[in-house]
Amino acid sequence: MALLSFFRPTTVFLLGALLFSGCCANNTCDCQDARADAINLRFSSAFTAADLDTIVVQRSPLPFSATNKVESVTIIRTAAQLRDTLRINNNAPFPQVSTTKLDGYRYVIQYLTQQPKSKPAATTLLIINEVALSGRLDGDGCCTCYINTEKVVNATKPKGATTAADSTFTIDLNQKPVIELTK
Repeated sequence: MALLSFFRPTTVFLLGALLFSGCCANNTCDCQDARADAINLRFSSAFTAADLDTIVVQRSPLPFSATNKVESVTIIRTAAQLRDTLRINNNAPFPQVSTTKLDGYRYVIQYLTQQPKSKPAATTLLIINEVALSGRLDGDGCCTCYINTEKVVNATKPKGATTAADSTFTIDLNQKPVIELTK
């Protein structure tokens, strides 16, 4: 009778789960899910250290309207971080709100300039008007990762950035993974 109690359905299920989990125990999941949708911005060498020590990122929900609530993050960077890539992601530099991803917002990237005897003024470098994201889950039974399959940014460089007038452009970030910001 004691031998039959060993083969109860719950015991068989538990033993099966332990056996199948063993095949995945030796596999390491190295998913880059947290960075899959990220927009990476790099500042050109034309920027001075004083230009890059304070970066302001603003976001507002889409569809954009002048009456939308604008959130703002000021990023203070050390001398060692000045040339680091600035990453905008679903949860950085702003926290993720519910299930809204970075494609649900408009972003404005600014740096502070200061003339002698005046307060610092924000200079807009780039306005990210829209981000198109698509992705899929890819797995082998032991490890399932999110893979971005489309990442397209529609952005505007404001007047005076490098052109005489506003210029809107589209970047496929799966083809060119970093947006280079110029002065």
